[in-house]
Amino acid sequence: MADFGYKGKLNKLRKAIESDDFTLVQEEMMKEGEIGKLVDAILNREREYQTALEKERKQKEYLRDLISDISHQLKTPIASLVLFTDILIREAEKERETDTENAPSLGEKRLELLRTQEQQLERMTWLTQSLLQLARLEADSVSFVKEPADLRLLCESVCESFQSMASEHNVTLLVTGAEAELCTDPDWMKEALGNVVKNAIEYSPEGKTVEIRIEHTPLVTRIFVKDEGEGIPEAERTKVFERFYRINGNTINPSSVGIGLALAKKITAGCGGRLYVNSRHRSECKGAEQPFTTMIFDFHNEVTSLERRFQD
Repeated sequence: MADFGYKGKLNKLRKAIESDDFTLVQEEMMKEGEIGKLVDAILNREREYQTALEKERKQKEYLRDLISDISHQLKTPIASLVLFTDILIREAEKERETDTENAPSLGEKRLELLRTQEQQLERMTWLTQSLLQLARLEADSVSFVKEPADLRLLCESVCESFQSMASEHNVTLLVTGAEAELCTDPDWMKEALGNVVKNAIEYSPEGKTVEIRIEHTPLVTRIFVKDEGEGIPEAERTKVFERFYRINGNTINPSSVGIGLALAKKITAGCGGRLYVNSRHRSECKGAEQPFTTMIFDFHNEVTSLERRFQD
């Protein structure tokens, strides 16, 4: 009977808590002695947890707004500098063609400096936009609109947008694998895949291939982005998705700031998937083995073919 009595008291408290009537909860706690003290302790912890969550949410919103303000303030001067640099490059090219008396090396040097400036401005533009996107994602202020997307067309579209960069690095982009449809946010997915492909191109030696392969089964859909670079040391593989992390100080690509993969991982999670890495560093190769790095986008299909048969 004693056990039944305690069960009855606990049932009253449970109903009071589920009703969100904290006045009733407090009244019940006053009646229930030690059980009341236990529930009081639990509720206090719940209040502390909710307070901490609210504080974290406000901090994220503050960070988002701060980065957003800074980004918007930077956009105009950067755009102006890009325009001025473009004008100066065109003027320098004209001078080089018409000025036959002065040493041609002077015009070439000026063009070289202006083109370096142009590259740095492009990098600043990308970094500003990426920081703003990352701040929005971390503040949970992005709405992902999922719809069926042709995955092969999506991958080919990303490759097309990076074809110029791949040509500059003498790297081949190749899309292989199955035809597949994925329920995702196509625009954001292109952003995530683009960051990974960009990273793969930058780390690929000249003459190598970056392969984007699609794998589709009734249970999962995966996208593999494989490069033939020197690979990632095992101790660093868990860190590559951290913001601003650069492998070994990034001696291969000193201009990298380590934000592209962090952004891609956040976007992939928002689209309902996960992004992880598989790699073999050159120091781990045995015999004829070659180093590589593969970034894997993994999505569990919402409705399998077996489930569709039951639905039909």
